[in-house]
Amino acid sequence: MNLISIIVPMYNEKENIKNCIENLKHQKNQNFDVVFIDDGSIDQTLKIIRSHLELGVSFNYKIFEQGNKGASQARRLGIENTSTKFILFLDSDDGFSEDMIDEIYKKHNEHPDLDIVIPDMSVENRNKFWNPLHFYTSDNELDPIDCIVNSLNGWRVHGCFAIRKEIIEKSYKYYEEYNINSNNYINNDEVITRLNFLNSKKIMRISAVYYYHYNFLSTTQKINHNNYLMLKNAFILNDIFSDHPRIRVSANNNTVYVLWSTYSYMRKHKTELKNKAAWKYSIIEGIDKISYFGLFSKIKLTRKIRLILFRIANLL
Repeated sequence: MNLISIIVPMYNEKENIKNCIENLKHQKNQNFDVVFIDDGSIDQTLKIIRSHLELGVSFNYKIFEQGNKGASQARRLGIENTSTKFILFLDSDDGFSEDMIDEIYKKHNEHPDLDIVIPDMSVENRNKFWNPLHFYTSDNELDPIDCIVNSLNGWRVHGCFAIRKEIIEKSYKYYEEYNINSNNYINNDEVITRLNFLNSKKIMRISAVYYYHYNFLSTTQKINHNNYLMLKNAFILNDIFSDHPRIRVSANNNTVYVLWSTYSYMRKHKTELKNKAAWKYSIIEGIDKISYFGLFSKIKLTRKIRLILFRIANLL
């Protein structure tokens, strides 16, 4: 049995799926499984992927379909249909260096007790230039709690890693204690990433590279009318880490940051948003929660200033 399964969630990826398959075909080590999950695509994604795979690949693969439930649920379905020790996610418009699978095998052979194997990352900007993600440390072995702290208020570590299946399953179950109905709060996967760090003991880096592509259409042209739901996850994270001394302050500041970002997004797109009342309600609820839980006294000065501006200017 192979060591690792790659899960590829897809939603209207007809422009990217061929390149995704070609990237996988060029891995030096072909001893891996792939689970493709179509998240209710309404374009030709499924037709294209089937016809391209039928041309011949060396890796094992499965294809599953679900209604449009979001990337997090697509990944969950993928996890449920794997039998390997490790899981690695790949978005259809991203890519791996050719040594990704090889490096994961090597690191696992050297350290059989590894929980997470995290590659380097190169991020494409809007000008099509590639920049390396600068980790918060140059150490090859990472402390799980440090990873959580440095994933809040800006990503100085990333979540595109290989992880033991039982750990990510544990993270999903833990998250569902807070999100009982498995609602799509837009960035559910970011919460799962932090829980993966929390549930891991040994995390090590490899030199293989995950290539994170800049998605021009989704980031600059398409307005997400439900982005305000990310506030739900900010407060979930705040609850989860409320009893962790090394994480609590960062989680507090992250909550205020998300609140401010939500308000800024609403202001920027106020003429396009069709559900502005829901945005306003969510922001007001967020301010009340911050006051109720006494977060104001625990956060950085810049965050306090932003809260004061909310109140004084009566921004809503």
